[in-house]
This record gives sequence, C-alpha cells and structure tokens, in this order.
Amino acid sequence: MAVVLVGLGLGAELDVMPYVVSRYFGLRAFGEIYSYTFALFTLGGVIGPPLMGVGFDTTGSYKLVLGIFIVAALTAAGLMMRLGPYQVWEAGTEPVGAAGVSRA
Repeated sequence: MAVVLVGLGLGAELDVMPYVVSRYFGLRAFGEIYSYTFALFTLGGVIGPPLMGVGFDTTGSYKLVLGIFIVAALTAAGLMMRLGPYQVWEAGTEPVGAAGVSRA
C-alpha cells in the first residue's frame, strides 16, 4: 500500500509542477522557469537522503530531520495556498516565433 501511495504522490508532483508554472507564468518563458523548478526538485531529491543519513548518525534517530522536513513541507504548502488565483493569459495577436525569425 505504501508503494502505491508514494507512486501516486510522486506522479502528482511531476504533473502539478508544469501545470502550476504554466498557469502562473504563462508559456512565453515556460521552458526556462520550469527547468529551474525541476532543477530545485531534483536537488531536493539529491540532498534529502544524505541529510537523513547525517541526522541519523548524529542523533541516532530520524525524528529531528523528519521534523525539519515536515516544517519545510508545511511552510511550502502554506506559501502555495497564498498564491491566489492565477492570471488568465490571453492569446496575443501575433504568434511567438524564434528570435530573429520572420513569419513573412
């Protein structure tokens, strides 16, 4: 059961991140903004396990590091709830093309 819940949670993260980025920032710079978001997501996945190991080696328990992670997750959830409604992006009159490329 735990594997199913972890799979659903991870799947939701990977689907929700691009959706939120596209809604709050639009599509003009989506690739750049999403790449920063995904890099930070990956960095958290890389740094988390060593932090858990150091925390266990230092204290003999995972309680302290898990407590810190819970506070960080609740803080992130609180900040997400304060974002408010996203802007409705309207289609421009001219399509966006590659820089310096004329559509004529």
